[in-house]
Amino acid sequence: MISFFRFLGRNKLYTAVEVAGLSIAMIFIVFISYYVFSELSYDSCLEDTEDIYLLSDGVFPSGSATMMEQIEGAFPEITEGTRMVSTAFLGGLTLTATVGEETFKQQALGVDADFFDFFTFPFIAGERDKALTEKYAVSVSESFAARYFPDGSPIGKTFDITIDKETVSLTVTGVFEDFKNSVFPYVDMIYRIELYEQAFPALLSNGNGTANTFLRINAGADLRGLEKGILGILNKEDNLYVSGISTRVLLVPFKEIHFGAMEYSAPFTDSVDKGFINLFVAAGILLLVFAILNYISLTVAQTVFRAKEMAARRLLGERKSGIVARFLSEAFVMTAVAFLLALALIPAFSPMMGRLLGKQVDVFSNMDISQACILVLFVVAVSFVAGIVPALIFSRFRPVYLMKGQSVAGGKQVLGNIFVFIQNFVAAAALCIAIAMSVQLKHMLDVDRGYSRDGVIYVNGVSSAAEFYADELRAMPEVSDIGYVQFDPVDGGRTSGSYDLEDGSRVSIEWFYGDMAAFRILGFRPVSVMSEPVEGTAWLTESAMEGLGADYGSSGPKLNSLGLNVCGIMGDFVKGNMAEDDCKGMNICYYVMNMDSPEDFMFLREMIVKVSGDTEKAVRKIREFYEDRGLATAVTVGSLDEKFRFYYEKENSNGWLIAIFTALTLMLSAMAMLAMSTYYAHQHARNVAIRKIFGLSRKAAFRSTVSGFLKIVAAAAVLSVPLSYAIVSRWLENYPDKAEGLWWVYAAGCIVVLSVAFISIFRQVYMLVNINPAEVLKKD
Repeated sequence: MISFFRFLGRNKLYTAVEVAGLSIAMIFIVFISYYVFSELSYDSCLEDTEDIYLLSDGVFPSGSATMMEQIEGAFPEITEGTRMVSTAFLGGLTLTATVGEETFKQQALGVDADFFDFFTFPFIAGERDKALTEKYAVSVSESFAARYFPDGSPIGKTFDITIDKETVSLTVTGVFEDFKNSVFPYVDMIYRIELYEQAFPALLSNGNGTANTFLRINAGADLRGLEKGILGILNKEDNLYVSGISTRVLLVPFKEIHFGAMEYSAPFTDSVDKGFINLFVAAGILLLVFAILNYISLTVAQTVFRAKEMAARRLLGERKSGIVARFLSEAFVMTAVAFLLALALIPAFSPMMGRLLGKQVDVFSNMDISQACILVLFVVAVSFVAGIVPALIFSRFRPVYLMKGQSVAGGKQVLGNIFVFIQNFVAAAALCIAIAMSVQLKHMLDVDRGYSRDGVIYVNGVSSAAEFYADELRAMPEVSDIGYVQFDPVDGGRTSGSYDLEDGSRVSIEWFYGDMAAFRILGFRPVSVMSEPVEGTAWLTESAMEGLGADYGSSGPKLNSLGLNVCGIMGDFVKGNMAEDDCKGMNICYYVMNMDSPEDFMFLREMIVKVSGDTEKAVRKIREFYEDRGLATAVTVGSLDEKFRFYYEKENSNGWLIAIFTALTLMLSAMAMLAMSTYYAHQHARNVAIRKIFGLSRKAAFRSTVSGFLKIVAAAAVLSVPLSYAIVSRWLENYPDKAEGLWWVYAAGCIVVLSVAFISIFRQVYMLVNINPAEVLKKD
C-alpha cells in the first residue's frame, strides 16, 4: 500500500480527479438514500393501512360528506369507512379556539368517532380507542398540551372552540404525538365531525365537497369494478356527480396519497412526484457510474507508470490473486477517502439540495444505524466494481512484457475513449433536455391566461372580514387598490352548481365571486357591457355565453326558472394550471358581490391587493403588517406570480435536477479529459518532438491533437441529438401550450459540450505542441 500512496503523490492530477469524481457521486448517493428513506417513511407510525383507500374524483381528494352513507351496504368488499374535514380546507367561517384568555385560529380535524381505529397515531396520554367516544371530546397534540396545559396532565381539562357563530366547550380525552412525516396536515386538535353538522350543517351537506372519505376494502377486491359500481350510485345520488362537476371515481391507496395520486392534494401535505424520485435516483446512479468509469479508464491509462512495479511483484513470486487483491484494496481506500470527503461536504451541499427537494435537508440527524450500514456496504460494493476491471487487466499481463514497458490497454486509450464518448453523449442529451425544459417552463409562465398577475398580492387565512384590516392596509404607500374574491383565478378552488335551462337541458356553472375592484385588479377584459355591474349582476365569459345559449345583447338566461341578471360579457380566462379547453367547458360566471357586511365573508374569503413597485418587497411589508397584529401564523400573504409558479414546481424541480446532473456530468467528463490529455501528453511527447524536427508546425500539431480528442466528443454530441429530440417531443405532448422553434436548443447543447471539452484539454495540448524537442530527446 506504501507504493500506492507514493504513486498517488507523484500523480496528483490523477488522484484529484479520482477522489473528486467519486466524492461528487457519493454526495448525490448519500442525499438519494436520505431522500428515498425519508419519503418512504411517511406515516410509518400508522399500522395496518394497506387496506385503506381514499374515495376521490381523481382530481380533488375531497367530496360530499354524504358519500359514505350513499354507498353504505352496497358493496360487501367495503367493510367500514370514516370521514375527515380539515379546517385548513375551510374558508369563510369563524374557526377559533379559546384557552384561558387566548383566542387563536383553529388547526383542527373534524372526524368520525372511529377515526383512530383507522389511523393509529401514537398517543402519549389517554386511550386512543376511547378518545372520541363522547361527542364533546377532543384529542390535542403534544405541542398544544405543553403550551396551554404546562402544569400537569391535560386530560379532563376543557377549552372552547367556535364554529361560525356557535361556541362549544370540549374536554381533553387524549394527547397524540405531533404529526411528523405525515400526509395529514399539522393540527393542534382532533374532535368529532358532528360539531360541524351542529354549528353549520351546510358544511356536510350533499354537494359540498369538504370531506375526505376513507374506506377499508378487503384484500384482493376488484378495485376497478368497485370504482364503476360506486360511480353508478353517486351519479344518481350525489349532487357533485349529478351536476357533472365530478365525473369519475378513483380509489387511492392511502400510501399513494403522498406520491401525488391526485391533481390537487389539499388538505394533505408534502405530496411528492414519484417521477421526480425516480429521476433523482437515476441521476445519482448515472453520476456514480460515470465516476467509476473515470476511475477504471484512468487507472488503466496509468498502466505504463505502474507496469514495472507489478512485473517486479510477479517476478518476486506474487500470484495473480495477489495483484487482484492489491487493486481491490487500493480501490477501497480511494472509495473510502472519497466517501469521507463526501460526508464532510454534505453540509455545504445541503442548502442546494433543500431548494431542489423543496424541504429542509438534515442528513445526519435523520440517519439511523440501518441506513449507515447500507452506506458502508455501498462503499464496499463500489470499490469492488471500480477495482475489479483494472485488477483483471493488470493480472493478465506477462511480467517480461511489463518489464519491457509494453502495455496494450494503456497505450491505445481505447477504454478511456469509450468512456469519454458515453459521458459526453449523456451530458449532451441531458443538456439539450434541460434547456428545452427551461424554455418550455418560461413559455408556460408567460402565456396569456386571460388575467393579470403583475403586482397582484393575495391575502387569505383570516377568520373574519375585520381581520383583513383593509382600511389600514390602504394607507400603505405601496397599496394602490384592494378587492375581494372567493378564490383568485390561480387557485383550483371551485364553487359550482347544476341548473335547468328553459329548453329542459341541464348545465353546470362555475361561480366566481368577487367585487368590481378585484375585477379591475385581475385585469379581466370586458367584451360587451349591457348594464351597470352592480352587486347581484354577473359577467359571463364568452364560453359561458355560448354554453348557456345567451348572446351579446341578451339580458341573461333563466336558471331553474329564475333569470340571471347579466351585466356583460367578459373574455375567457384559464383557472389554475388547467388547459384552456377545460375551462371553456365550465360556463364560468363572475358574480359581482361587495364586502358590505360580515356575512359576505362567507363568499369573499380572499383579499386581492394591487401594489406598485417591487412586488416581493411589498409582500414582505404586508406580511409584517399582519405579524404586527398577531396574525403571523394564520394569514397567508404572497404574490399571484409566486402562487402560479407553484403549479409548475414539478417541471421546475425536474429542470433543476437535470441541470445539476448535466453540470456534474460535464465536470466529470472535463476532469477525465484533463487527466487523459495529461497522460496523452506524457506518452506522446517523444513522438511529437520527432515530428516537429521533421517540419511539423505547432499549429498543425495543435490542430491534429485537438481534433483527435474533439472528434469523439463531437460524435457523442451529434448522436445524442435524436435521443434528446425524441425525449423532449414526448415530454411536450403533456402540455397544450408548447414552445415553438426549439431547433436551436440542440445546436446549443452540442456547442456547450464541445466548448467544455476544448477548454479541458487546451492547456495540456498547448504545452505538448510547444515543447522543446531537444529536452524531450535528451531525457530519452
